Parts: sequence; structure tokens; C-alpha cells
Amino acid sequence: MYMLSKKTSKKIVILLSILMQLVCYHCVSSSNTIKNAISMNCSLVKNDFKSRLAGLEQIPETPLKGISLRFCDNTQLSSCCSQSMEMKLVNIANSQLENYTKELIQKLATILKLRAQKFNENFKDLLNASKIEFHDMFKRTYGVIYEQNAHVFSDMFNELEGYYAHGKVDLIEAMDSFFNILYQKMFTVINMQYQFDDKYLGCVGEHMKSLKPFGDVPDKFSLTLKRSLVATRTYAQALKTAADITKNLQHVRTTPECVSAVASMSVCGLCVGKVEKPCSAFCINVMKSCFESSFSDLSLEWDNFVSAMEKLSERLLGSFNIVVVVEPINIKISEAIMNFQDSGLEITNKIFQECGKPKLQGSFSKTRRSVVLSNFTTLEKKNTRIRRAAKQDGRHHESLITLENNGRKNRKKNKNKRPQYPEHAEEPIIDRLIKDIRQKVKDSKKFWSNLAFQMCNNENIIASSNENKCWTGQLDFIRQSISSSTNKNTQVEQQVANSRYSSVISHQLYKLRNVNNQLKNAFNGMDVAWSDQDESGSGSGEGENNEYGSGFGLIIDSVDPQLQEKNKENNRDETFSKDYTEEPKIQTEPTHINPIRPIPSSTEPVPKHAGSAPSSEISPIKALLMYLLPICIAWFGGLMSDLL
Repeated sequence: MYMLSKKTSKKIVILLSILMQLVCYHCVSSSNTIKNAISMNCSLVKNDFKSRLAGLEQIPETPLKGISLRFCDNTQLSSCCSQSMEMKLVNIANSQLENYTKELIQKLATILKLRAQKFNENFKDLLNASKIEFHDMFKRTYGVIYEQNAHVFSDMFNELEGYYAHGKVDLIEAMDSFFNILYQKMFTVINMQYQFDDKYLGCVGEHMKSLKPFGDVPDKFSLTLKRSLVATRTYAQALKTAADITKNLQHVRTTPECVSAVASMSVCGLCVGKVEKPCSAFCINVMKSCFESSFSDLSLEWDNFVSAMEKLSERLLGSFNIVVVVEPINIKISEAIMNFQDSGLEITNKIFQECGKPKLQGSFSKTRRSVVLSNFTTLEKKNTRIRRAAKQDGRHHESLITLENNGRKNRKKNKNKRPQYPEHAEEPIIDRLIKDIRQKVKDSKKFWSNLAFQMCNNENIIASSNENKCWTGQLDFIRQSISSSTNKNTQVEQQVANSRYSSVISHQLYKLRNVNNQLKNAFNGMDVAWSDQDESGSGSGEGENNEYGSGFGLIIDSVDPQLQEKNKENNRDETFSKDYTEEPKIQTEPTHINPIRPIPSSTEPVPKHAGSAPSSEISPIKALLMYLLPICIAWFGGLMSDLL
């Protein structure tokens, strides 16, 4: 008999060992598959199928053989779901995700929209009340002279209303024009005995800057009015635009990867006969992946918006307070008129020197002149009372605010309540509203980054903490007590994170960055110019020809490269120069957003695989066999080698 060499025998033994190991591994895998197939009990999920798939006549009570599913792991080629059942269940799961997401986003959009509307109404009431009080005071004080020139003051208020409504008004230029016209009118009234043509009045207007007939009132008042009105309008526009942006984000589509992940979480358990709901950690991983792929940059920019609104709120409650500027317009303009009256004779003489002495009115009699002088004597007496009343009034106008570097305010109590001061209230309505808006906006911080936690706080979606077991995306259940981190980068996260932005998100992100830049400009007292698109609103994103569709779907929208480039150019994270002081929260109605916080870290496991990827989990018995088998084979091989 042919005898093998010792060296050759060892090689044969090693090859046999490897072959036996592969055979045993296959046997273990097959037995595991058979075990799982046998344990699949479709009768357990029959009621779930009936409740979700109303009207479905044939619901399998035993596993269907030879079924290849689109979303769920189906390496066994057996399932409690047919292909049509799987697709219907996936559509239902995505519809549930869509509705709940829309509900959360719509709540935020509604809160912002209602606050913006209320702010606009209160400001218009404030400006209208100031206009009425101005008319009443000037009619009492200046009588017929005011009534004959009332259109000059009405035009000024129309300019202020026009700026707030449309923004296309240069406030400094408008106020310069008002004081110039007022100056010419007063000069004509004071020198009523002379004839003035348009050319002469033009010369009078040219010397206004040098003569300063109203003192420093026009410069100070115009600057204060401009920065307060710009900040107020920017605040209102930013709030309205944020509401529109939020509303439009209801229509963002899910990606195919997200649909697959949601199917694995909500559907695939039923298809293998598991009635348990998804584990909380599994849900959080899936939802975070879906939302982070869409809202990661938006979340950062939204938090910048919250910070910018807080900063501008402090300005509006401090140095840019619109009530301080708008309510005492009558006092400020009356003060300017009194300054002119005090220096009227001196100014008249200088004008006569520069522009020449005009001709006397032909029919102007001494009697009429005495009447005019008598009228101005009466005016001076009334003006004295106005000065005295203004000093006593104070009413938070001249000395209302003492500013520190951080924008804090020190308000004096006002005994003479205005329309903005309801009975028994210690601050204007619009100030209390700003505080309420500031708190509501602050509550929305981290809203987008915590959408996943909000979704997975719903016990209609996930297993409750009282349940012993939950669905992890795998055939083997793992109890809730096993500890695991919810921050692992699972396969689902990696797939979804690679998805591109939809065009609607890119567009809303661009608009939000623009809003933040405008808020920062207003905070720093700079001019703010809203684009026509911002002025007209951003729409609802719905309609027959809606580019973005009406909800979630399986389509990834393309991204405009030019729009992405604009986003990069406008993504400048400028910082504010001052800190703010937090005010106590004021709740005026129960429609606030509850502060969003991540739910406590769960002790349940995080699945390493989901969707259609095969499971790589190894059962303890299988692992023990794989560990001991090579040792046994090596021992057997050594024994055979010794015998040979």
C-alpha cells in the first residue's frame, strides 16, 4: 500500500478541518433559519393587519413561501406579508409619519403667524392713537392755523404708515421733507404781511440747514424715529417670514432611504409575525437620520434666528422702544415749532439778508397785522403751558430709558396712561407682546434637531416603557433592559445622511439666512431692505402646479447649484456686540410650544442593521459552536497525524 509522507498527511488533515468547519457553519446557519421559519407565527399579527389594512379579504395565517419583499429582510423567502401588503403597510407608515410631522411643524407655524398678526395690529393701533392725539392737541393749541395746514402733518403720518406697510420709504428723507415744508409754512404765517412766490420760498428752504429754525429737534427726532421704526418693522417681518418658512417646510419629501428605514421600523416586524412596536432607541435612530439629512443646516440657522430675535427684542424693550418714539410725536413737533417761534424774528432778518426783502401785501392792513400778532401772543401762552405739561408729563418719553451697555432698561412709572397703557398696567401692550413673542420664539430653539425625539415620544409609534420587549429591526428580540447608546452611527444613518437636500429646503434655508442678516442689521441700527419676494410672502407651497408636491414621496428633488452658492455667500455667522438679560416668561394664552428636550437615554438596544440588510447578529449557541469546532478539529487532526 502506498504510504503518504508525514508532511502530506498534515496538509490533508488541515484541508479536512477547514472543510468540516464550513460544513458545520452551514449546518448551524440552516438550523437557525429553520428555527426562525418554524417560530414565525402569522396568526399573532392577524389583528394588526385587519386594523391597518381595512377591507383586505385574504390575510395569511401561515407564512407565505417563496415571497421576495422590497423593503423587509426576506432571506428565508417566507413572510406573513405579500408584496402588495408590504407596499400598503409602508404607505400607511409613511402617511402616519407625514401627518404627525406636519402636525408638529404646523403648530409652530401657527404660533409664529398669530404673534406676527397681533404685533402688526398693536403697532397700527399705536400709530393711529398717536395720530388722533396729535390732531386733537394741535387743533386745541393752534386752531385755524393748524386746520389750514393739517395736510402737512397728515402726510407725515402717511409716510410712517407707508414705511411700515411696504418699507419703500426713506425715513430720513421723508422727515427732512416734512420739516422743510413745515418751516416754509411757518415762515409764511409769521410774515403774513409779505408776498412770497415759489422762487422766494425755495430760497427760504435752502437756508434751513444753516439756520436750524427748529433747533436740534429734527436731527434727533428723525434719527430716533428711523432706527426704532426700522427695528420694529424688521421684527414683524422676520416673525412673519419665519412663520411662512415653517409652513413651507411641511411639504418636504422623504428620501427613498428614509422610506426604507421607516418600513424596517414599522412594517417589517409584522411581516415576520412580531406584534411588538419598535424600540424607542430604534425609532430615534431612524427619525434622527431622516430629519438630520434634511434639517441639519436648517436647525443651526433656526437657532441663530432665535438668538437674533432675542437680541432685537431687548433693543425694542430698550433704546429702540417704538412707544417712546411714536406716542410723543405731538410733543416733539410742538417743541420744534416753539423753537422756531422763539427765534422767528432773528431767522426772518437773516432770510431777508440772504434772499432779499419781499414786497408787502397790497391789502394787508394794520388791523389784520394786529390780529396776527394777537394770535401768536395767544400761541406763546399756550406753548408755555405745553412746555410745562411736557416736563411734568415725562411719561417715559424724555427720561423713560436709561441704557446700559447690555441694553437693559430702567422705566419710570407713568401716571398718565396712554392707549398703549391699559388700566392698572405698568407697561405698554406692545412691550408685553414683545416679551411674549421672545419667549415663544425661544421655546422653538432646537425644534428641528429634536423632531426625532418628538416623533418617538408618541406611544402610537413606539413601545411603551412598560412593555418587556420591543422590535429592534431584527428577528431576535432584545429586552428593554439591555443598555446601549442612541448615538451610534447605524447603517440607516449612513444611508440617509448621503441623501441630497430637496430644493424646497435649500430655498427656505436661503430665506432664513437672509432674515438673520436683516435682524442683525436692525439690531445695529442699520438700514434694512427686504426683497420684493420677502415682502409678498412665501406662499403655502400648495396648488395644482406645485413643484414640491403636497407631502412626502419617493422622489429626491434636485438642488440648484446657483442657489447653493448663494447659501454659502449668505451664511455669515456675525455675532452681536451685546448680551441680553432674560425676562421672566409671560404666558398670556395656552398656545405656547412646550420646550423641546431629548427624552432620557433609554436602556434599550440600538440595532446595528435595519431595512433589507441581512442580520449579522450571532446567537450564543452558534458562537460557542464556531469557537469550539476548530479546537476539536485541530485535536482530531493532531491525533490522526500521530497515527499516520
